[in-house]
Amino acid sequence: MSSNKRKKRNSPWVWIPSLFATEAIVSATITYVALLMFVQLGASYSKAAFLSAALMIPSVIKPYIHIKPKYAKYLKSTIVILQMMLFIAFVVTAFVINSPDSNIYKVFASLMAVAFLNAVNERVISLYYYNVTEKTAQNFLANYKFVSTQISFILTYGILIIFVGFHEIFFRNMTLAWSMEYYVVAG
Repeated sequence: MSSNKRKKRNSPWVWIPSLFATEAIVSATITYVALLMFVQLGASYSKAAFLSAALMIPSVIKPYIHIKPKYAKYLKSTIVILQMMLFIAFVVTAFVINSPDSNIYKVFASLMAVAFLNAVNERVISLYYYNVTEKTAQNFLANYKFVSTQISFILTYGILIIFVGFHEIFFRNMTLAWSMEYYVVAG
């Protein structure tokens, strides 16, 4: 492979939007989207708010996740593994939501697993960003990274809520609609 193609593929302008957009999809799903889902699946407003707030605990402990510099060369493969684990966690969440013996607490437990995986994933993505990009480019690329994340948040909130509404009307089944939403997020 020519060095020009390799340089173009490794350019932060190429991988920053996709990496930070996928990070935002998961974050959006376990924040506002989970709150709405808990309410629609039968939780009271106070219980839904409490469970959604508890899903933020992994994000609070995220700064305490450290990776030693000698393991920095494994960050890219770690991101791939974590994203595969997130895929599996979202599929399991979809199964749990649509299970006949499901309840709010089982759904919360599966979303907590997603939240913990997401916290580790966000930390590893951040470390990868700071290890791969040059120091001079980090300040310049910070706005690009921020815009990529925010656009993904907006699209995730809007599209997922519309998607759930469409499936609720089409299937006439709220749990199936939310289950389908988590299959889409897994994809």
